[in-house]
Amino acid sequence: METRQKKQMSNILTYRGYYGSVEFSSGNNCLYGTLIGLESGAMTYEGATLEELKAGFEETVDMYLEHCSECNIQPQKPFSGLFSIRLNPHLHQLVAFKAKEKGVTVNRFISSVLERELHLNTKH
Repeated sequence: METRQKKQMSNILTYRGYYGSVEFSSGNNCLYGTLIGLESGAMTYEGATLEELKAGFEETVDMYLEHCSECNIQPQKPFSGLFSIRLNPHLHQLVAFKAKEKGVTVNRFISSVLERELHLNTKH
């Protein structure tokens, strides 16, 4: 993994397949974060120390999963591999034309652009 990616990942907590941010509020002088990659509203946590923040994150994940279980709801998993984006029509057209020129689908073209921008060496 590249150093740039490692630095970005160092601000991410992981627990039971879920991810959370690590942020600092100078106004409140505390650490806080939100669960990343879930579509159902923002779930937040906070702490005065990194240990408290981690504990708050894990408690938030546990509470979410418990709520889903109690309500007989399938918990969302972050990053299913599917997402929708909105493009202006001209950009959409250019993407479609470039994908056609390269002999790939629009999905494959956009994936390769993102992989290149994120410095990933993924081969499909």
